[in-house]
Amino acid sequence: MSANSASTLKRDLNALETGDRKAATLRIIEAIGARPATRGISVYEAPAGTGGGGIASPLTEVLAEDGLPVREYWPVTSVTSSDGLFVLEIEHIKKVSMTDANDDFVEFNYADPEAVA
Repeated sequence: MSANSASTLKRDLNALETGDRKAATLRIIEAIGARPATRGISVYEAPAGTGGGGIASPLTEVLAEDGLPVREYWPVTSVTSSDGLFVLEIEHIKKVSMTDANDDFVEFNYADPEAVA
């Protein structure tokens, strides 16, 4: 669009406007003032003892005697391509066994992907 036709378009659009433009102003809200300073009061309650302090990092996956990770898998899920030419079989992880820095046993249990979907 050339500068001349843009100027003409702007003039034509402004001609369609029927009223005078008024500058809109916001209403003035009276200031409420600052909140007075107060002192907070509470009673401390110690958390219930759970007997542990959590998992100590780093985590190391437990290996079987043959050097492979000790894992459990959900039953194989088959996914077929939209044209039916390819079938992908997926083994979703069910459980991973690890040890933490304190040599404590840690298990990660994953949800059944068939139940979630």
